[in-house]
Amino acid sequence: MNGINFYKLWHQELTSDAQIKVPGTFINLESIICSTGLEKLWPFLQEYRVHFADLDLSEDYVGFCSASLSDKFHPSCSQILTNRLEYQDFKSLDLSPIVISQKNWIHQATVYHVGMDKYIHHYLKLADIDEKFLKGEIPYCNSFICSKEVYIKSREIFRKNIFQIFEDYNYSLDFTDGGYGPIRKGGCLCERLWGITLKSQSQKFTSGITGIMWRNMVQ
Repeated sequence: MNGINFYKLWHQELTSDAQIKVPGTFINLESIICSTGLEKLWPFLQEYRVHFADLDLSEDYVGFCSASLSDKFHPSCSQILTNRLEYQDFKSLDLSPIVISQKNWIHQATVYHVGMDKYIHHYLKLADIDEKFLKGEIPYCNSFICSKEVYIKSREIFRKNIFQIFEDYNYSLDFTDGGYGPIRKGGCLCERLWGITLKSQSQKFTSGITGIMWRNMVQ
């Protein structure tokens, strides 16, 4: 793809036509090699381990989405994303979500994951991120497009502080799993922390360019 390094992510090899049709260079998350010193953190990262991988960032923009985008949201999502990448509607922005949260996402997080808020606030303090970013939409589901500069800055902040927060809490997540199961708790937390981090580094963010909202997800 000209001008963007775009990746689609899944936890195993692709198994359906819907997954194959989603655009992007495929990354099997299970194939990413764990860096030395991250062995305890690695299982908690889930799909956010991709931000510890050695990726091709040769283009001016970088993006990610789930290979199950159409399965999770709507069959048309793959074509919507293909059109976006073809027309490059993100070129005037430094952060453009593919999947986006509700405006009051922090309330949703504390309802579905009772007790998560203390981890979010601790991360903001560690990363020196203003609590104003708790208001308004953030990118969700690790599905977004951003400038290479925003990505590299966000990745540096995330790598340092996600490690530290798990160290501080002794790799124990004392919040409810929201029905996703205990193994997914780390991914649920990383989803919010990564989204906040991205938005905090953006100067030209818009939430109006995408039609894929978290609330449309098939539960």
